[in-house]
Amino acid sequence: MSHLVSIVSGILGSLSFPFGVIEERFYGPSGEEVPLLFAFGVDSVSYHRALNFVRVGDRIFVDCFFKPLVFPLTNGSGEVIYITASNSIFAKSPVHAQYSAMMVYALEKVPLRGQHFLDLGAGDGLCSLLAKIRGASSVTSIDLNSQVLENLYKYIELNELSYDGVHTSCDDITSCDFKDRLPLNKITVVCANLGANQYENDPNIASILLLEHLPNVKYFLGGGYSEDPKHSPENDISLLRRFGFDKLHWIKQRKCEEYPNPKVTFIAERV
Repeated sequence: MSHLVSIVSGILGSLSFPFGVIEERFYGPSGEEVPLLFAFGVDSVSYHRALNFVRVGDRIFVDCFFKPLVFPLTNGSGEVIYITASNSIFAKSPVHAQYSAMMVYALEKVPLRGQHFLDLGAGDGLCSLLAKIRGASSVTSIDLNSQVLENLYKYIELNELSYDGVHTSCDDITSCDFKDRLPLNKITVVCANLGANQYENDPNIASILLLEHLPNVKYFLGGGYSEDPKHSPENDISLLRRFGFDKLHWIKQRKCEEYPNPKVTFIAERV
């Protein structure tokens, strides 16, 4: 673990978390073990359980409440990222939290500096935020819920980043004219944390078919899948191969009694 992450873990670990810590792990493309940790406290207004911070590998996502405490010690390092944790995709459900963490790690494995990033089904814009931190030249975030997308701008402000090159749109990626509203020749990386048979009208399929109109995309990141046949990525991978995405890198949970159908995320590279 890096020095800065050790500092933050120490600070937050010394605080009182009445609801405790949940520790999990998954495995990266080279088989490396990736720690995943969620720490909960009590919301000062509702007194309900509230998510305070999340660790994914060497990245820590910290609720903005703790920023005055943490920021001076980290000098605004990108290893520590500020979010409104209780409103983030991490807090939506345990399943969303795991899939989001795996996609965050997948993004760490893709060269994003100078890239033009398209986030489909972006939710609160967490992946778009990370792309911005990693140096993407532009970020386009698409979701059906405009209110949720507004969180991306809050995250950018919390992390003292520029709004330059950041675009959000409330849109249906399965609509026949969706592509007409995109900078098709500009986009180089696509992220779709949607999975198979998870949403109506199969937006995961629509995301892949969009590649027919995106000639400069080098990487497609797909998440929300599992080894359950209903949610298997097999058909989506076959479709990606039709567009030249033949090189695959996997992020997986390890099969065990707790996870009989492990969740999987992948990076598909056009070669």
